[in-house]
Amino acid sequence: MVKQIPATLQRAIVKQLVMARSQGPLTTGELAARLNGDPDLPETHQKRPRQLAFVLKQMVRENEEVEAIVLSKNGMSRHGAERSRVGYVAAEGVTLKDAEGVGREVTEKPRMRQLTVNLPPDCVDYLKVWKGRFNLSPGRVFEQLIRADLEANGSPDSIDEK
Repeated sequence: MVKQIPATLQRAIVKQLVMARSQGPLTTGELAARLNGDPDLPETHQKRPRQLAFVLKQMVRENEEVEAIVLSKNGMSRHGAERSRVGYVAAEGVTLKDAEGVGREVTEKPRMRQLTVNLPPDCVDYLKVWKGRFNLSPGRVFEQLIRADLEANGSPDSIDEK
């Protein structure tokens, strides 16, 4: 699983690429210098050029806002892969306003909470069966049971107390 890029870092990268559009593609060194000088970027998100290269490769794969451009060919690696020097640009039509919205959908995901439950042995056996048959963790079994109850009875606020 790939580690998520912080939304503030994504926004800062796209913002710097949009502002540097007239200068052409930026290398990781140039972009790292601009990012590390950005007062809006927290110090914990600052990156060295080599670290930023990994982040940018992931952003090219995942985001439509960032594009990679091969600046020059740099021979072959000992494994036979072609090496190249890459520059990064903001995609055509991306504006500073668009840069502010980058990464926001990732942060809106609901946060899961951990809960400890003490159960009698027969209930634990029930959970083991679900693990064996459907490869579901106890937490997912509870989640499915609660969601089924919510569909059948509605939210807890709408249930009449008896």
